[in-house]
Amino acid sequence: MKKRSRGFPRFNLENTLKFAKLIRSYSGDSDIEKDLITKALGYKKYSGAVGNKIASLKHFGLLESSSGNYKLTQLSKRIIDSMSEKDFQSALRTAFLQPELFAELFNKYSSEGAIPDNLPEILNVHHEISDNSSEYASRIFIESALFANIIHKNKKIIKSNREETFMDKKNSTPREALEQGPIEMQRFDFSLTNGKSAKIIVPGTLIKRDIQIIRKQIETLELQVEE
Repeated sequence: MKKRSRGFPRFNLENTLKFAKLIRSYSGDSDIEKDLITKALGYKKYSGAVGNKIASLKHFGLLESSSGNYKLTQLSKRIIDSMSEKDFQSALRTAFLQPELFAELFNKYSSEGAIPDNLPEILNVHHEISDNSSEYASRIFIESALFANIIHKNKKIIKSNREETFMDKKNSTPREALEQGPIEMQRFDFSLTNGKSAKIIVPGTLIKRDIQIIRKQIETLELQVEE
């Protein structure tokens, strides 16, 4: 009899997070039926491909069952709505460790400092992954670990205490900041529809990650707009 492989995500964490964002943009924070998830993921009807994507979302703790339907988890929202690099990386790390297999592998090799090159063989022999699936499972694990900042490209494990956020830097008040004085701010005032107005105040110097964070907040506002 052919050995049945144990469960693992069929899509890496980066792609699975994209699925969560598609569902979020389609349903907001409301419960969502399987048929609507199918449409949100770009399919006309439910299929095995949709099932694998839903399974990956559940493996990573980004989607949960809710009264016969589904809904995005708090972890999923924490990643999508993260306000700092530290929170984003911390939430990604939590998601990466949700699949039982991935947690086993991380706990096994974190003390050794690196993921072995013969991981497919190890998965097959010691972790109940079939021979036909071991290469694929290994690739999904490595890709997800890279995306979650768990490992370097050489497969050496990254210590979590190296993570840092722009908020950490701001609150640490380094000597350079004290010498430079108060941070210069930019203010943008603009008119909206029906006599409304808005303003945005941001630091004078921004980095790419800052813009990404601001963009996420704008996208969240878009979800509140009724057609």
